[in-house]
Amino acid sequence: MADQWTSLLVAERIKEAAETLRRLPRHHPGRKLTSSWPHALHGPIDAYGCNEFSSLTPPPSAAAIDRMDEVLITWVRWLTPEELRILWLWAMGVPATITAQRLKVHRTTVHRKKLAALKRIAVLLNQNGVPVCPVAEEVF
Repeated sequence: MADQWTSLLVAERIKEAAETLRRLPRHHPGRKLTSSWPHALHGPIDAYGCNEFSSLTPPPSAAAIDRMDEVLITWVRWLTPEELRILWLWAMGVPATITAQRLKVHRTTVHRKKLAALKRIAVLLNQNGVPVCPVAEEVF
């Protein structure tokens, strides 16, 4: 186990935060009115399951949500808006060429700014004495 933050550990944590945010439920079942009746079928398409596919991934664990909060509340303050946009688009899987087109810069500039932002976060975490906690592998 590493005793200092590296840009690779920071990158893993940011990717985990993006994935955790994606897996959070959009609608909490306890906050809306529900019925014990089955859902009504409005047409033959509904009967055959041709409607929109819903993902069956489980919600994230409490520890993953805590790590996501740390990234979104603390680490984001250390970045410029451009670096934040680059890192978040990268974490969401957007290719560097599309990010470069959106920001109107070259692809290598996007890559260089991403690496610089990851390195700066790692340096600041090490300076502040934040203990290294690698991304936990969750069993589904």
